[in-house]
Amino acid sequence: MKFNFTRPGFLLLWVLITGSLHAQLLTDYTLLLQTGSYLPPENARNITRGNDLFNKSRFNGKNYLLIQFNSIPPFQEREALKLAGIELIDYIPNHAYTAVISGEADLNRLNNAGARSIFALTAAQKGTTEVLSGPVLPHAVKQTGYADINILTYEKLSAASINQAINRLGGSIIEETPVFRMLTVRIPSSKRMELAALPFVQSISSIDPPNQPENLLGRSLHRVNVL
Repeated sequence: MKFNFTRPGFLLLWVLITGSLHAQLLTDYTLLLQTGSYLPPENARNITRGNDLFNKSRFNGKNYLLIQFNSIPPFQEREALKLAGIELIDYIPNHAYTAVISGEADLNRLNNAGARSIFALTAAQKGTTEVLSGPVLPHAVKQTGYADINILTYEKLSAASINQAINRLGGSIIEETPVFRMLTVRIPSSKRMELAALPFVQSISSIDPPNQPENLLGRSLHRVNVL
């Protein structure tokens, strides 16, 4: 059988094909986390404040969660949610945001905004296996039995506001970098997974190794010899 496509017919076919591919991309709700891929449950319409999810994600009267939408909400919608006590902060592909939800927020606003899923990251999703339970890197050991760890918080939190939670794990805060929402804590190496499980912790990572000084003299002499 032979098909003869006119130019308008070809253009229509092209629009239908590309439109179908675009729709398929929009329906890919797999999250691309640093620790791997994850498909959140489609549960937004069934979640209430009585759900155990809200009990486990609460800290100082706020809930720290991830919200995935059927499609990315426009700026105006995100601002309206913020005014309603639901602040979307970091975008996580695909179609998800980290979120801080106040105790007075109306969750029905999320359904109106097209929320698909409301969930919390597990401790294991907040850091690599090496950081969470592997041998502590030598440069991160400043005290025997402890690990120096960087934690990224969902929102900017002062050291004073989370100090008690860190102390309960036998740790202490040794540095804070508010501009990056990051704090460095010294924690017993056996408590790293419990640290990651704290509601306000978005992710954890090992501290950076110390800078290595460059051998400038050696480089200068090398250049002299070459010349």
